[in-house]
Amino acid sequence: MERELFKLREPLQKLQAHSGEEPEVVYYYCSTSTFINIVKKRELWLTSTVDMNDSLDSQWIKGILEQFHKDFAHSADYQKVSTYFSRYISSECFLCCFSAGRDLLSQWRAYADDGKGFAIGVDTSALKQLGRSRIDCLDEGIIEFAPVVYDQELQKKTIEEIYAKVCDYGKKFGIKNIKGIQDQIALILRYLSIIFKNHAFLEEQEWRLVQREYQDTCYPMAINNYLITERDYRATNNAISPFHKFLFDENFIKEVVIGPKNTSKRYRVEDFLCDNKHSEVFVSQSSASYR
Repeated sequence: MERELFKLREPLQKLQAHSGEEPEVVYYYCSTSTFINIVKKRELWLTSTVDMNDSLDSQWIKGILEQFHKDFAHSADYQKVSTYFSRYISSECFLCCFSAGRDLLSQWRAYADDGKGFAIGVDTSALKQLGRSRIDCLDEGIIEFAPVVYDQELQKKTIEEIYAKVCDYGKKFGIKNIKGIQDQIALILRYLSIIFKNHAFLEEQEWRLVQREYQDTCYPMAINNYLITERDYRATNNAISPFHKFLFDENFIKEVVIGPKNTSKRYRVEDFLCDNKHSEVFVSQSSASYR
């Protein structure tokens, strides 16, 4: 049985291989005021997927599944297992989003106060230490770090491969016994809902630090040298929004890029980092021609 459950995750392994070589550093673009708070307090915020800039974030997979249902509606196997692809475990997810792009104009405009802010470079290996491999991060309450998948054909193919695995399981153990793995199917689809995104955002080269929250998730959550705090709330333009604080140590920040419209002197930024006990941080100026 364990072997069969592992087979359900094989399409995820292919996704992992498709993501290619991981960047050594990923970047968090932010305003100057946010940059100051991050450096002083040594914290990033994990915000709810409901409040992400992409209004379809975490819902994109629904469109992929709808197309899947249309494409396979004529199949006899589909009639037997389709119900298991009509739901996925709904749980609140909290994200902190990074980019593999060090100096992207689109990121400066959208996330760094129109180029007047900063990009904070973080060692990818530090973020990977927060959880197990992406394939194992299907258990409740696990924090993970993974690249976003933008390729719609790859998204569709992944769903189809999972469908094929479920059909094989049904043929081997009987259709009625698929009920025994329906939570596993739902968890896999929930995972894909986190990393599948509209291809229109491809330029962002996004990587996500994800915390999936369930009713029995215990906080604060200590992982290596890091800490995830209990849920808190902040004011937005016209609502309140939940978030978790991600607390890190003095070795977390590796690089800082000064935005193209930011007039801060390099030595001033270096002094600020040093005064707040962030040592050996490389500081540079954006080369983007944007004024």
